Amino acid sequence: MQDSHANRRRRRRRPSAWPTTDLEITDWKKGLERLEGAYTLRSYEGDFRLFVEWCAAEGRPALRQPRRRSRRARLKPQRPAQALGITAAIRDRLLTACSTDLAGLRDQVLVAVGFDTLCRRGELVALVAEDLAPNHHGPLSILVWRAKNDPYGTGRIAHLSEPPVRIVQSWLRAAEISGGPLLRPVYCGHPVPRFMEPYSVGRVLKNLATKADLDPAEIRQISGRFQAIRFASAPPSS
Repeated sequence: MQDSHANRRRRRRRPSAWPTTDLEITDWKKGLERLEGAYTLRSYEGDFRLFVEWCAAEGRPALRQPRRRSRRARLKPQRPAQALGITAAIRDRLLTACSTDLAGLRDQVLVAVGFDTLCRRGELVALVAEDLAPNHHGPLSILVWRAKNDPYGTGRIAHLSEPPVRIVQSWLRAAEISGGPLLRPVYCGHPVPRFMEPYSVGRVLKNLATKADLDPAEIRQISGRFQAIRFASAPPSS
């Protein structure tokens, strides 16, 4: 069978003999590191398969193509860094660090409601005051209209415990909110009737974590997503 032009060119570039010493193996590796282009590397793939088998037979460490492995490592999807979970102990420290003014009361609502509803920051700032309603358990519930894991927008009902309900009611009275966004920006001691930006949630949490004297490594891991583990720091009651 007549060889193609690519095969003839590959044979011209192929070494005349397989390496037999450690120095020749090193030179072989350095020569491959200087290769450019994916086609050239693919053309040497068959040679490398034979070379790895020869290394195994001779008891030498098998060498791989460093350039192809680095490309594969860059293309391999990496798992994103996991955010710090807001446990009940951290939540209590954040609530204690809130100031006593109107902005601090808004921050208490952000922390308490975010912990109970497990909302992401985009879902948290989209909560509406009209969606607060009493439930059959006694405290209030709130409707989360749409979430990241709810592409069809069916919504879900999130229940609030007694302490967050008291904080929410105090915030509604102090800010004189009867409808519209539940969480609002506060400028010069006055609430602005518009929704907060999602990035503001992470900023508020980091500021509160700094005031609460959390570990600097934990502060860097805090994001706007409440991954609450309610009883992570306390053993279950018998």
